Amino acid sequence: MFRKYFVVLILFGTCLLLAGCNPSKDEVVQNLLPAKEWKNSLHVFYYQEDVRKLGDELNLFQNSLPDLQKGFQVQLWDYNQERIKQWADALGVKKFPTYLILNKDGVVLQTQDIEKAKKYLTEH
Repeated sequence: MFRKYFVVLILFGTCLLLAGCNPSKDEVVQNLLPAKEWKNSLHVFYYQEDVRKLGDELNLFQNSLPDLQKGFQVQLWDYNQERIKQWADALGVKKFPTYLILNKDGVVLQTQDIEKAKKYLTEH
C-alpha cells in the first residue's frame, strides 16, 4: 500500500516539475496558430516599444484592403511578461519587434522588418 502512494506522489511531483519548465518551440507554435476562421496570424513580440504606434500601424495596414481584413488576426506580445519571455526564447526571438506569421501549418515568416511582414500578408 505504501508503494502505491509513493508512486502516486512521485508522479505528482514530476508533473509539478514539468509544469514549471520552459515550453518547447512546438508547444508555443501550437498556441500561436490562427483560429479556424483566419488564414494567417501575425504575432508581434515587442520589448520597450511604443505599442500604441505598432498597433496603429498594423491596424491601418489591415484596414487598407478589404481582403486583408478577413485574412489575418493580430496579437501583440509584451516581452516584459515572464510567459512571453519563455515563448520568445523558445522561438529564438532575440531582437524586437519581431513579426511572426503563422498559417495552419506553422511558422511561415519570422522577421524584424514590418515591410516584409506586410508584403507576405498582402501576397498570401
